Amino acid sequence: MRRTRRLSRDQIATITTDPQAIKFIESLQTGPLEDADVVTVGVSPYTYLAERDGTLVVQGGTVSQIAYVRNTGSINLGITAGPIPLLMADAITITYTVLPTVSFLPS
Repeated sequence: MRRTRRLSRDQIATITTDPQAIKFIESLQTGPLEDADVVTVGVSPYTYLAERDGTLVVQGGTVSQIAYVRNTGSINLGITAGPIPLLMADAITITYTVLPTVSFLPS
């Protein structure tokens, strides 16, 4: 695949100001995501605990809910796929009926 145009950091900032999302968008423009970790998803609801800062990417499957967990609080993100920035020790709980593909992009 030939890439002919890259977005600048300023152009990306018109979409989002989240530093993790900016890194994710930039990484998509630079070629293969060689440092991405494939996550082996367990039984639903599956909880992923971040061992370091980065971005969790949830794709495909039939996901009904993704919840963000920090300390003792939890919030439904209102999405069923996409990139989710995480800090070390944050967790994501994914509720699904058909297994999604999940990857982790370290910062």
